[in-house]
Amino acid sequence: MLRHQLAVYSPVSLRAGGRAAGDALPFRADPRRLLLEELLRDFAADAGTLCGSGTQALQRALEEARRMRGDAPVALPAFTCYDVASAAVGAGVRAALYDVDPATLAPDLDSLERVLSAGAGAVVAGPLYGVPLPWEELRALADRH
Repeated sequence: MLRHQLAVYSPVSLRAGGRAAGDALPFRADPRRLLLEELLRDFAADAGTLCGSGTQALQRALEEARRMRGDAPVALPAFTCYDVASAAVGAGVRAALYDVDPATLAPDLDSLERVLSAGAGAVVAGPLYGVPLPWEELRALADRH
């Protein structure tokens, strides 16, 4: 016997629910494909992939770095969100930690230089608490290595 509890209140009408369910049928366009096409167009990108979270996206990027750079470690900030380390573990990459400047929350460029000189093949950097990073300086440092 099938039992269910109706929602106490829903702004979605039964008709709208039926239309939405109908859109999911196999003969309709896949909304994920449509979203990806729109994003590729908006960002003038040749290829892309949809991910369920930023952590999953970072893990995929680190997997690609491993594929391109082999077993070279990836430079990660020593002070950041736990999910950054989680993505590295999920991607199976070795991490080399660099310091963050406590005054600016940006990567300490001397520390990052040492990690890159020791063989790190990619750098992960992200703005902490919305504080902007010196992206040009980071790019120039990474390009030198």
